[in-house]
Amino acid sequence: MVTREQVFGICIAVLIGGSVPGCHEASTSPHTGSDTVLVTGGEARHLTVVAPGTGQLVGSVGPLPQFQDMFARSPDSATLYLTAFDAAGRVLLAVDVHSLSILWRESLADPARFQGTSVAGDYGVAVSPDEQRLFVASARRGAPADTSPGIAVLDAMSRDLIGFIGPLWVEPGGLATMRPGPAATQGAILVVGRRQREAQPSQDWLFVLDPRTLALVDSATIAQPGLGGGPTLAGVFPARDGRTVYLTSVDSMYRFDLVAKEVLARTSLPGLSGGITISPDGRTIYATDGGDSFNSPGSGKIAVFDADLNPQPPIDLGTSAAVNGQPPSMQGAAVSSDGRMLYVAAGTPSRGPLYGPQPARLLVVDCSTRRLLRAIPLNDWAPAGVYVY
Repeated sequence: MVTREQVFGICIAVLIGGSVPGCHEASTSPHTGSDTVLVTGGEARHLTVVAPGTGQLVGSVGPLPQFQDMFARSPDSATLYLTAFDAAGRVLLAVDVHSLSILWRESLADPARFQGTSVAGDYGVAVSPDEQRLFVASARRGAPADTSPGIAVLDAMSRDLIGFIGPLWVEPGGLATMRPGPAATQGAILVVGRRQREAQPSQDWLFVLDPRTLALVDSATIAQPGLGGGPTLAGVFPARDGRTVYLTSVDSMYRFDLVAKEVLARTSLPGLSGGITISPDGRTIYATDGGDSFNSPGSGKIAVFDADLNPQPPIDLGTSAAVNGQPPSMQGAAVSSDGRMLYVAAGTPSRGPLYGPQPARLLVVDCSTRRLLRAIPLNDWAPAGVYVY
């Protein structure tokens, strides 16, 4: 059985780009290498900045607390929000992705700062479509004897607490911003979780949250109930049409129509997914096999699907990107801004894996030929997400 802790390791990759050709279309000219990539996670107390076209490490963002939890990019693509912690406590930070500087950091260690609400942010961060509010899970309201889990809502400028949504147990990676569209004219915050933590059999729901009124305006069951008590959904990824979303469970991916309120498609995922990313034109979806970080590095294969979740031939990096004879342990991924390259963060913690630790690398894959072009050492361990800008 996959534990909640294993699902916590699932990293959500965020893709920023316009409507350009997807990776399924063949390249007619060499990649220009104009992208800059920000790799999150790691043990080096900073984010790493990479120029994948040249294979160079061109900068870093920090210093940061040693352990980083969740990341979310603002709808205008200008700001990356993250939660992190070390012995000094937990913080929420905002990074300007253009200047690669830390705009602000807010300590989350003092509940009095948030009117008695303890804000952790270790399960998810999302930004309202108008970029005025931050949604942070997990959070707890009330005295220790009477705690209620849920989502803390902060003013994005002052970081003051302006609301609390609960009780609501949000799964790791279970928050996402949906742009305005047919399902919500002002956009919405999508939530994967449940209202009763110990319900048996367990079942996670997809909730649609109005970012202005903070009301849960819709909900739906997607995956079948589970008997083990663990999560039945693990992530939510809005499509660009403002109507459909992709959701993952431990071993499956679903395409769900928020307007028709029906599951349009379902497919199997390889192993325990390390990361999901969607091509800029929305027509191709990639899912890395992240293994479990300790007992298995995974298959080294990246599953590929069309928008309707029809499986396409996978990308096999098990040999070309192997480390000491083992397939790469792949985490987050993102598609290049021109739709031709796939960037994959690979690596493990410096200690723990029974199959041997794997230093952090950024794998650069040509989507048309499905071949590894570069494996760029990051001089770090335990990468998480990949952000293109």
